[in-house]
Amino acid sequence: MDQIEELRNSITSDVDRQVTPLIDILRAQIQSLRDDLQRVQSQTEQIQHRSSSSSKRPKPSLPNPEKFTGAMVKYDTWDAAIRAKLAIDGPAIGDSTAQFYYVYMNLSSQVQAMVLPQLATARDNDSHNYQTILDQLRRVYDNPNKVQEAEDRLLSVRQGADESLAAYIAKFERLLYEARGQHWPDVTKKRFKQEEYSI
Repeated sequence: MDQIEELRNSITSDVDRQVTPLIDILRAQIQSLRDDLQRVQSQTEQIQHRSSSSSKRPKPSLPNPEKFTGAMVKYDTWDAAIRAKLAIDGPAIGDSTAQFYYVYMNLSSQVQAMVLPQLATARDNDSHNYQTILDQLRRVYDNPNKVQEAEDRLLSVRQGADESLAAYIAKFERLLYEARGQHWPDVTKKRFKQEEYSI
């Protein structure tokens, strides 16, 4: 029995000597694979985080303009508001198709009917450019004579009896901007002011 026990111990010892280095090698390889897996998972998470943060639309910062109903007196303010919204919040609205429909949806149904040809062309050509809608609205609602009319009003502007000087100057400056005269030489501006007092 002692011989068998010795033989068994010898075989176990031989196996341990031969297997232990193999087990150590396998453990090292397993640890290396775990490290590689952890590195790949970390890189994957970073890529997913970058792609999800870059694909998120920014939040809009301007309020939505009110719908344009076709009232000529509101056209200039609506046009300025929609252009500002598109310039500032364009990326938040989306691509050119989303921006095209954003402009379209900010029109009353009667005004939408007026730009249906632009809508049909955009769909047919798969080319959505909101500028086509704005151009059509400008042709219909913009007053091509507004600069000349503002110049004419500048010649006839008067300070009302109960109007403060500050209110009158604000009115004069507004007309000056409408007449695109803010960069006129001071001599020209003074002439317009003198016209008021010459009558």
